[in-house]
Amino acid sequence: MRPSFPPIALPKWPAVGALPKLAVGPREFLDANQARHGDIFATTILGQKIVFFTHPRHVQHIRVNNSRKYSAGKGNPIAHLIFPDGIITTDGKKWRDRRRAAQPYFTPSHLETIFPAIDSSIRKNLTPFEESATNGAPCNIRECASSITISVITEAMLGARVSRDDLEKIISAIDYITNHPLRFFAQATLLENLQIPWRTRAQESLSLFSTVVRNILNDPNNQSHGSILRIYARDPLQSRAISNILELILAGYESTECVLTWILLHIAHSPDLQRRLALEIDQSIGNGEPDPGNIRELKHLHMTLHEALRMYPPAYLLWSQCTETDTVDDLTIEAGTRAVISIFHTQRHPSAWTSPGRFVPARFEHDDTIAEHRRNGSFTPFGTGSRQCIGQRLANSEILLAVIRILQRYRLCPTAPTSRLPNPDLRISLRPLGKIQLLASHR
Repeated sequence: MRPSFPPIALPKWPAVGALPKLAVGPREFLDANQARHGDIFATTILGQKIVFFTHPRHVQHIRVNNSRKYSAGKGNPIAHLIFPDGIITTDGKKWRDRRRAAQPYFTPSHLETIFPAIDSSIRKNLTPFEESATNGAPCNIRECASSITISVITEAMLGARVSRDDLEKIISAIDYITNHPLRFFAQATLLENLQIPWRTRAQESLSLFSTVVRNILNDPNNQSHGSILRIYARDPLQSRAISNILELILAGYESTECVLTWILLHIAHSPDLQRRLALEIDQSIGNGEPDPGNIRELKHLHMTLHEALRMYPPAYLLWSQCTETDTVDDLTIEAGTRAVISIFHTQRHPSAWTSPGRFVPARFEHDDTIAEHRRNGSFTPFGTGSRQCIGQRLANSEILLAVIRILQRYRLCPTAPTSRLPNPDLRISLRPLGKIQLLASHR
């Protein structure tokens, strides 16, 4: 019997494949081909064969039940270009060693230890909300979330003293990387020997990012007791240490900043949700100090976080490389193929969720909802199996605490009564499209 292969989403320009369509509208490309071909379809990008998977059962098949046939470390060429020796981009013993070394810094006990530092980083970055509440001018909510997130990573997690100028350099480099992922894909695959303007700009972004990280690593004042930076400073191979820190900053910053931005947008656009969350915070914490214990009691806030993670997963594409020919839904996936699971689609799949395009925190009201949907692959915002994101506890704690600190002091609303929620822009992460501004007022 002849093997049956996934249907091909034919590119308009065979030489570059689907690159132009993905560059212009990645969501439109994925949505259109899912509607036309079903939950599995293939395409090419610069000669690289890629198969997209969009059904929840594919998560379990590729990442859990048949994970031995797929290399998670080799799948993403963009990640390999930026941090070639990190947790995300290695397999086998290398991956186990890196994960084991970092794991103690992401345990609940360690996060409780650095909780005051996380809180301090958040509170000192609330100035834009205060200025908006005082003078009535809108604040750029993405920039606010960005400042909070990068401060938490560099100060609380790395234990580093980083100048405002260097922080801005990091954010600028990350913004370029995340806004132009296909340029980095091209650089990592076919165009490595071509000198073209945007490739030079990509190299400059990586070089700038690496230089700032090298300065952080080499400053002895930054190697504080209990900081994850200490394990990287002891690495005899500095390029590997820099790769690991780049990974920590980029993965932690981009995912957390995006989810926090989306939560604040939904709070501002839903007065009922905002009142419910503010009342819950008032009753449990009031104007007092949040701590891990009383935060755990905020059921509606946790439900809101879970719904944001469902609709806007931090890593919305999970990349793997098929290393042994496999069969998925009676279709043959050849060895060497890049297998890409769209978590954006698996977590909005109508087979698993009612009204999947609506933001409904109440769907997580029952404690067993998360476990059930994790089992069937329809709720995996931080991945699944042994390669779940090591930083998910930190990300969740940071987001919850930031929302609490903001709603303790301010009300949020759109800049105009008729304004609508922006659409997600599918790049490296799910950033909102456009300039994102809100108004704050004192409670």
